[in-house]
Amino acid sequence: MSKVVSVGSSELSRIEDHGGPESIRLRLVTEARRTFGERAAAQLWVKLDLPIVPAMLEGYGQRDLFDLRRP
Repeated sequence: MSKVVSVGSSELSRIEDHGGPESIRLRLVTEARRTFGERAAAQLWVKLDLPIVPAMLEGYGQRDLFDLRRP
């Protein structure tokens, strides 16, 4: 069974202390995308307080191959 890990504020402050506040966070998002997919990376992007642009709030850019519910 999978284990869900929540990133709290203490973990975020430790991330910011190592090698620049944004570069580590971007690498974490990249690795999350590669390992867990686009949605996990998007959630992590928001959780790590990276910049948000209006297009991000409109939904995901590309549809999933298996998501047949969307037109």
